[in-house]
Amino acid sequence: MKVAILTFAVTNNYGATLQCYAMSEFLKSHGHETIILNVPLQKAGAARNKQTLLDRVLSRIKLLKTSLYGQTEGRYYRTAEEIAKDREYEAKNMKLFDEFRDKYFKELSHPYIVEQDFIDDYPDADAYIVGSDQVWNPWVTNFQYPLFFFSFVKPGRIKISYAACMGGDSNFEFTSEEERTIKELLDKFNAIGVRDKTAMSILANKFNMNSTEVLDPTFLVDINVYDHILRDSDINASGSLFNFKFIINDSWVNVIKSISNDLHLSIRMDSCLIPIKGLPFHPLCSVQDWLKLIKTSDFVFTDSFHGMVFCILFKKQFIATPSYKGGEERYMDLASKFGLEDRVFMNAKEVMKAQAWKKKIDYSKVYEKLGPLKKESQLFLLNQLCKK
Repeated sequence: MKVAILTFAVTNNYGATLQCYAMSEFLKSHGHETIILNVPLQKAGAARNKQTLLDRVLSRIKLLKTSLYGQTEGRYYRTAEEIAKDREYEAKNMKLFDEFRDKYFKELSHPYIVEQDFIDDYPDADAYIVGSDQVWNPWVTNFQYPLFFFSFVKPGRIKISYAACMGGDSNFEFTSEEERTIKELLDKFNAIGVRDKTAMSILANKFNMNSTEVLDPTFLVDINVYDHILRDSDINASGSLFNFKFIINDSWVNVIKSISNDLHLSIRMDSCLIPIKGLPFHPLCSVQDWLKLIKTSDFVFTDSFHGMVFCILFKKQFIATPSYKGGEERYMDLASKFGLEDRVFMNAKEVMKAQAWKKKIDYSKVYEKLGPLKKESQLFLLNQLCKK
């Protein structure tokens, strides 16, 4: 069967890239031909179009609450010159991601931006899978959001969501138009698999849709599938604490230094674009090197969902620190699956006060939980593809 995968395939995001790779490899290992649909995001994070006056008022109120109650973390202040340098590093990192895709995403399509692109050159397949990552979060997909609910797919094809995520906030506000459009498109799906209970709750409460919770695609494949990628990297981070945080400030730097001192580990901050006094600065990091850093380091400190995932897969000691309230639900959902709730912290003070993270994770117990969840997730996807 030919299967089209729709996710965030072309981005300089390590987790998004690797979950796409895992999904394609899993399907190919079960005899399917894959095509990865290239839909580059155009306005992620920008104000969504066609909001009603009520929608705009609700958005303003939510933004005000966030400001008043400190629900977002402060980042280091960046000068115009520093921001320009950041963008230079981001462009160089994007080239590293492009090199990865050239090698591992041979089935990547040409770009599709709007629905007319699909009409002009339809990527025909027997089945279409959307997911994982925040493919169903309109704040991320913006005006392109109907594409990620398969508005372009012709009748008669299998349509499945696998580990689709709607963000980390069950109180997310959809516009009136978004709600109508999404409900109409969801009704045409053959099966709906989501990555967390937050998405299940949103689908049930806002769209009256049932869904099944499944693991992220990165869990579907055997661990040795990642060996192909790991062999491409010469990095050895043994004896190090690898810090991978999107948001960094004095509070978190102090925590990182404190942990490294407690554990007698050096600090690696590869891919961090911000030079921090007293810490090594390695802003360029390929996908292969990022994965190898997690694999070979002694401890990982991250606010990345997929950073957590690969810590679990590689049986690493770690701390996860979601960087904003309202975004922590997907982290806690993942942690609760494996009894790792004591590895997730909401702020720097919590980490400094806690002692639980100093005790090593018993991965024999984690993998006792992972085995059945992995099998159930695999069967959910494979059984749907067998219904053709």
